[in-house]
Formats: sequence, C-alpha cells, structure tokens
Amino acid sequence: MSSLSSVVRGLLARHLDRHPSTIHAWHSIEQDLDLTPLELVLVAVEIEALEDVELDVEGLSAAQTVSDVYAYFRRAVGRARRTHRVAPLPSSPRLRGEAQCHLAVPAAKSS
Repeated sequence: MSSLSSVVRGLLARHLDRHPSTIHAWHSIEQDLDLTPLELVLVAVEIEALEDVELDVEGLSAAQTVSDVYAYFRRAVGRARRTHRVAPLPSSPRLRGEAQCHLAVPAAKSS
C-alpha cells in the first residue's frame, strides 16, 4: 500500500504531465509547479475516490508548497476517517462476502 504522500505526488505528477520523481516537497505550488486551485481540487476529488472519504477542500487554497499539500491531505483524510466511521455489516458464510441485511422480527407471543 502506498503512503498518502506518494499517492498525492503521483496525482500531482499526472496533472502536470511529468514523472513523480521530479516533484519535491519544497516546490512551490504556484511558482514551481504552476498548479491552479482547480487542479488541486481535482486532486482532492481523486483522493476522495481512492480513500473512500469526503474531504473539505476549503483550506486547501492556503497550501503554498507540495509539503503543505501533503500535510493538508493527511489531516483532511484522517479527520474524514474519524468522523465518518461506518460499522461493518454482519456477514454470512453463505453470501461469501456479499452484504446481507438483517431485520429484527419480534417473536410471536404464545397464548
């Protein structure tokens, strides 16, 4: 499994049409990489899909360097995971990994 920083670097590289090894933490988002705020939001959307979370991108515009972007996504993904924990559904061996819905049915009263 790749670290989130590696994933972010790969996504930035794809948007910039360059190799990930040419993107460094000290690079300025605007001056060195010429990334627009829209491109950063598109990276956020891709991270949402990869990490299965919803991110608040409001603070992303404050990022000045690639290191700032890494830190922002690390915090945002961590926060999203903590606030949106979903309990796993009970599994059934006969479904072999498929989700199953369980309904509670009250027992019939005996007279």
